[in-house]
Amino acid sequence: MYEGNQEGTPPQGSLSIYFRQVFEENPSWVELSNEDEVLARFQRDNPGQEVNVRVREALANVKALLRSRARGKQEPPSELTTPPESTGTTLP
Repeated sequence: MYEGNQEGTPPQGSLSIYFRQVFEENPSWVELSNEDEVLARFQRDNPGQEVNVRVREALANVKALLRSRARGKQEPPSELTTPPESTGTTLP
């Protein structure tokens, strides 16, 4: 659960922290294509808080980040993919 400031809006980054904790507790939810379970958990943990675009964007961003980390960093292109240097000979 996160706490908002006096205007009732959550502090910067707190939604991301909340969703990271949820996915840490339920790692299988990262691979789900449907976010209904995660959003239902959000509503249980934050009664009265509306599931708006900001909440959905934070959820999507955290899921994308966790999925990319699970895949691992991609290797940069190797030197073999660069065109060979000219040998100075021409084809007939």
